[in-house]
Amino acid sequence: MNPISPYKAFSQGFLTNLLNPKAALFYVSLFSQFIDPATPSFLRLEYALVNWCVTLGWFLLLSYMVTSQLFLGKIAGFRLYIDRMMGCALMILGLKLLLFKQGFLCKLELYIWNKPIYCYIKPG
Repeated sequence: MNPISPYKAFSQGFLTNLLNPKAALFYVSLFSQFIDPATPSFLRLEYALVNWCVTLGWFLLLSYMVTSQLFLGKIAGFRLYIDRMMGCALMILGLKLLLFKQGFLCKLELYIWNKPIYCYIKPG
C-alpha cells in the first residue's frame, strides 16, 4: 500500500463525504426533526456545531482504528474471507438487478402486521 500525504488524504475524504448524496439526505432529514422556521439562529448554529464535532470525532476515531497496526494485524487473517463475502454479495446484487431489468423477476409486496415484506417471484 502506497502512503499518501496527509493533505491528499484529508482532501480525498472531505470531497468523498461532501459529494455523497446519502450524507446530505441524512443531515437534511435529521435537522428537519429539530429545526423549523421559528428556531433561533444561535440554536441552529449550536446544532450545526455539535453535529460537526460529533461527525469529526467519529471520522477521526474511525480513521485511527482502521489504520492502526493492531487493527490491521487482527483483520489480516480474515481479509481474504471479507473480500470474498463482499464480492459474492455484490455479484448477487448485480444478478438480481440484471434479472429485474430483463423481466425475469418482479417484486411482490405483502403486508403482515402493517409491515411490508418483499418477495421476489418469477412473472407469468
